[in-house]
Amino acid sequence: MRRLRRGWPNGPCPKPNAPSSRRAATGGDNRGRQPCEERDPQLAIDIRLIVEPHTHTDPELKTDRVYLNLSAAEVRAALQERGDRDEELPSERTLRDVLNRMNYRLKRVQKGKPLKKTEHTDAIFDNVKDVRASSAEEPETLEISVDTKAKVKLGEYSQGGRKSNRQRWQRCQGVGS
Repeated sequence: MRRLRRGWPNGPCPKPNAPSSRRAATGGDNRGRQPCEERDPQLAIDIRLIVEPHTHTDPELKTDRVYLNLSAAEVRAALQERGDRDEELPSERTLRDVLNRMNYRLKRVQKGKPLKKTEHTDAIFDNVKDVRASSAEEPETLEISVDTKAKVKLGEYSQGGRKSNRQRWQRCQGVGS
């Protein structure tokens, strides 16, 4: 049975997904625009120098992703501070793509979880127990229990328990309110 298609002579129809016999003269692997980090290798080096101090990994080491607490706009501003001209730098959107290709993901720095019990915990509670026992024997001593709710850094926190973006957060306070 023959099919007739508009524009084709009466005969066997070519297969719709048949590979074409036409080939590009130069190959086809080098078509299209190269990524800006390949066109300018120094840009990739500069980005890594800016980004590396602000990177962190998953605290529980479950994944091998590298997280970054700098946005593409902040990386672009840091590149401008290094002396690059604004016209020579890629746009913020392009920098976002570059950071993703370099396997950096934007995520807030997670604080490390404190140890459940520090080495001084037993000594602190033994001291409290001794003071309570000695004050209970004295009839003129009044015992008052006070819970101050003070934030005491006990244990090991990443970055000493501080947020690295605290200055940026304080600058943004009041915006939109």
